[in-house]
Amino acid sequence: MLFGYTGQGIDPRRAEGPEDPRLSTYERSLPGFEARLDLVGKQEPWLARLQDQGYVATDGPGAFGTEPERPAEHGISALLTGAVLS
Repeated sequence: MLFGYTGQGIDPRRAEGPEDPRLSTYERSLPGFEARLDLVGKQEPWLARLQDQGYVATDGPGAFGTEPERPAEHGISALLTGAVLS
């Protein structure tokens, strides 16, 4: 299992042709890894958790910008850690 994110794309030799969507992003998990908590794109699971905790969170970049204003247990690292430990 991968904890965190992968910062590299798929090996082009494994692509299903030049239009394979995996060639245009580095956000997906690489082959062989299991995504326990998918935070690709808009980080929707994290934003939903923040909203459940009473925060106004409408987009991932904005939520990252206000991360220092919240207790650590309400941060994205705590969410990832909880997903791995569960």
